[in-house]
Amino acid sequence: MLILDDFAMRQLGASQADDLYELVSERQGRSLIITSNRAPSDWYPLVVNLPLGNNAIVHRRREADTAVT
Repeated sequence: MLILDDFAMRQLGASQADDLYELVSERQGRSLIITSNRAPSDWYPLVVNLPLGNNAIVHRRREADTAVT
């Protein structure tokens, strides 16, 4: 299980978006917990490499159980 705590606290640079994509891709089929003070829809503007980061976020959200409070 991998936990990304306080995700999307600040903008992700291009290399960080690449790292996020690699990390999420490698976790395919395994547990991943993401906590954030932002709604998932607010994450997209914070990813500089939007196509790559967007792919990582959207792909995992399709498979996710989401709890927004």
